Amino acid sequence: MTKIRINHAQVAITANRLTTRYMRKSVARIHAEAVINASTGPYTTGRMASSVTSHVYTSGLKVHARVGSDLRYAVFSDTGTAPHVIRPRGPGYPLRFYWRKVGRVVRFRKVNHPGQRSKGWLTDPLVAEARRRGWKVVISD
Repeated sequence: MTKIRINHAQVAITANRLTTRYMRKSVARIHAEAVINASTGPYTTGRMASSVTSHVYTSGLKVHARVGSDLRYAVFSDTGTAPHVIRPRGPGYPLRFYWRKVGRVVRFRKVNHPGQRSKGWLTDPLVAEARRRGWKVVISD
């Protein structure tokens, strides 16, 4: 009778290494598509596209990945917003910004923002890669 001994530690290390390699390829693809999507549109300055970062790391036997942007408005650009009022942060600080429609810098006490549609610059590449790989995606706040 032949005995087979499985080195469980080596199996775990090999599986972790292969999974990390697999995730790096997927994350690189999501990152590249997110940068392309973030750099398109009529009001694009390139700041969002240049802020997209990605990272793959392991913690024990788990492989974690992150693709995204640390810009405060990144999530609103990805998911869209409802119409809302924008007010200054404190008294004596009027809103000041360049308004393309009038071609100059303007100042207001408040602005009625019309909202914006979802650009999907990050979620669309994520869902597309998940479909290619047969993954399940759950997007939550």
